[in-house]
Amino acid sequence: MPAERTAQRAPGPTLDAWYADRDSAVVGGAFDERDPGVKRMVAMAVEGCRRNGRHSGLCGEAPSTYPEFADFLVEQGIDSISVEPDAILKITLRVAEVEERLRSAKRMAPLAR
Repeated sequence: MPAERTAQRAPGPTLDAWYADRDSAVVGGAFDERDPGVKRMVAMAVEGCRRNGRHSGLCGEAPSTYPEFADFLVEQGIDSISVEPDAILKITLRVAEVEERLRSAKRMAPLAR
């Protein structure tokens, strides 16, 4: 279903990157959440949710395994990120840093004109 229609109908979609390769010997080794195509689809889903006033979230191991993926999610404006218990502190601090960087860039934007 297109992201726009999903965002309009669902109460608050949660993207689940984990199930894309879970228990699959066929695609498990070939799937990488950091692939540009996957990231583009995630960005489209988050934007569709935002345009329709819906919550967006992602669960799965990607933000825990690849902290730069958590950065990407925050930069896209995702509302929530689920992480593995052992990564909570590390990713929470990282998310706070990215959010502060984005706020600073937004404050500085008028000065750059």
